[in-house]
Amino acid sequence: MSANSARVFARRFTVLAATAVCALSVQGTAQAAEGPDVTATVQVLGGPYLLGQTVPLQLTVTNIGNAEATEVRAHYETVSGSHLSINSADWDGLQPPWGQPSTLTLAAGASRTFTLKGVFYQYAGDSKFNVRVGSKNDANPWNDAAPAQIGVVEPTRTGTLSGVVWGDANGNGTLDAGEGLAGAKIIASRGGGNRETTTGADGRYAFTELERAMWGVGLYGLPGGWVVRYSSDMHAVDGSGSTSDLRHQAVRPLTDQLSSSLRFTTTEHVDNGPIGVEFTLTNTGTTDLTGIKAGCNRSGEGPHVRLDLGELDYNGSGATVPAGQSRVFGYTGTVSPDASSYGFTNVNCDFGADELLAEGFPKVADYVKVGNRRTDTNGSIFVDTNGDGWMNDGERLTGVPFSLKDPKTGAIVGTAAGEAPDGRAYFRDIPAGRYDVVADGYRVVSQWQVVARDCTDWCQNGWTIQVVPA
Repeated sequence: MSANSARVFARRFTVLAATAVCALSVQGTAQAAEGPDVTATVQVLGGPYLLGQTVPLQLTVTNIGNAEATEVRAHYETVSGSHLSINSADWDGLQPPWGQPSTLTLAAGASRTFTLKGVFYQYAGDSKFNVRVGSKNDANPWNDAAPAQIGVVEPTRTGTLSGVVWGDANGNGTLDAGEGLAGAKIIASRGGGNRETTTGADGRYAFTELERAMWGVGLYGLPGGWVVRYSSDMHAVDGSGSTSDLRHQAVRPLTDQLSSSLRFTTTEHVDNGPIGVEFTLTNTGTTDLTGIKAGCNRSGEGPHVRLDLGELDYNGSGATVPAGQSRVFGYTGTVSPDASSYGFTNVNCDFGADELLAEGFPKVADYVKVGNRRTDTNGSIFVDTNGDGWMNDGERLTGVPFSLKDPKTGAIVGTAAGEAPDGRAYFRDIPAGRYDVVADGYRVVSQWQVVARDCTDWCQNGWTIQVVPA
């Protein structure tokens, strides 16, 4: 074979190796030592991988020594090319919490396989790396490196992502003429870069010249109240055309058929004390609704009432609400232990049978007063003069009085004006609680309420509310 032919053959072999399914396994060959001696092999299944795509690795750890290996752990090191990022939670127990010893052990002669998951975020060519394993007092640490190589797809701008958003108006499960949803907002995102468009009259959209990588597709503002099961999906844009005709089926929201209401059945409340809560669910449709559950306190923040939801609990089978009927669900819950520092405790729940469709579920939200603590708070109002959606220097209003109003009673608890140089207004000795901001000549842009909490300085960071001239 000539030198030129050899070079051509080598190039072809490299291309074939990069595109074929990779199952690479390397085993240390050093002789076992006295005591614990941990070695490993790495197996990479599939590839090459896109940026942002989950990369599965199988790491088999073997103790070839004659004593138990304790505190077994592993870590990653890049040799060359793209860096594979593996979060501590994706090491299958081989990386203990920071600063803590490993609790994994491996008997003499035993093996165990771990499933790791990594992601490439930046492209620097195919990846070569080692996974190093070890144990406490490993007798032979020089055979602990398990080498591996993974093909990584270069993110050239040759990808297409397009599809249709549709609502199954006739309920036959297929996309028919006229079912495309026009005007839906579509955002394609990868890392810090976003592309945005809206669906046309036929419900279709298209992004071209995308980098070959994993892209998220988010759907927002669907017309006519339609909702989708996933507000955002990930798709492998690899240039093959597999993402050129995506179908995003929208469904009618559960609120078309189910409504909900909330009332508190007790009037006096203290921290950690009992509180009565009653939900009423009404099915105005012609079919029974089964498997209805309550999703409460999804944000995990604030002084939420603690409830044992019984039949409506997400760990159960859910409740049935018959067609044309209402059902009442009454509970005795517990007031949050720190509710009096907020001045209130609240309930915020949604109801439905499919966790992924919470945006189309009926919701309830209300609160009741707890305690009589008083506090100070401060804040400012601003006009977004440059329209960038943020509060910038010079946009806070000074000298403009505004008030805090109790949304339950309508009482004004304090009025102040922003002071130079930072435009903050200070409200002293007011009841802890939640308040609406009102200002003569201005309208608050959002429905956010101010929370004045009686606590140490770290939670009194102030607040800023956007307004527009009325």
